Amino acid sequence: MTMAAKRKYDGIKGLGFVMALASFAWVFFYLTPPDFDVSFPSSLTPAEQRYLLSLKKKHSGVSRTLTEAEARSVIKNACSFIERVNGTKEIYDTPAARELLFGTACTESGLRPRFQDKNGTAIGLFQVEYATFIDLWNRAIKTNHPKLYKEIKKNYAGEDKQIRFEDLQLSDELCAIFARMKYAQAKSHIPPAADLEEQARYYKKYYNTELGKASHKSYLKRRAEVLEREK
Repeated sequence: MTMAAKRKYDGIKGLGFVMALASFAWVFFYLTPPDFDVSFPSSLTPAEQRYLLSLKKKHSGVSRTLTEAEARSVIKNACSFIERVNGTKEIYDTPAARELLFGTACTESGLRPRFQDKNGTAIGLFQVEYATFIDLWNRAIKTNHPKLYKEIKKNYAGEDKQIRFEDLQLSDELCAIFARMKYAQAKSHIPPAADLEEQARYYKKYYNTELGKASHKSYLKRRAEVLEREK
């Protein structure tokens, strides 16, 4: 091989290497799932943190949006399920409770179920926190509503008959059940459906709580934004 031919051959090899390196970089940066820079509560075990990180990678971002009618249907089914199982009448399934849950879903997720956008552990249509799920499922529902606990597993669990946190993302009705049972922990009555101002304050006090970033004003604003979106 002549010197000129060798230089040409080496140049082609070098170009090929650069192209291969560029291809690798493209695959690495664009096709490899990103690492999420998140911080979970230190009280969680390493296994719980890995589980929540896997859910964040899987369910972050908006993939679907419910209409007002769809959201209200989900809420109706969830409330009537609780009422029917508990054998109660006009306690869990009332116009006031349904309207409060609708406003809650608008405020928390904008009717777009997903894992919480920023640091945190909330998931689903109602952005139920992981700690809230654990407390409701392992204490409040299991202890105080054993029949409901059994029927939730029967109707919403998979083949292994277990209810997991991810199920609140996969089933909007199940998420609504947990949201309704969170409100059920409050001892005061839910304000009338027509009194949106008081419902907003009730949401802030018992759902978002004083530790949350939302306010009764943001409740009213986000609810209105959802309704405006459908016009």
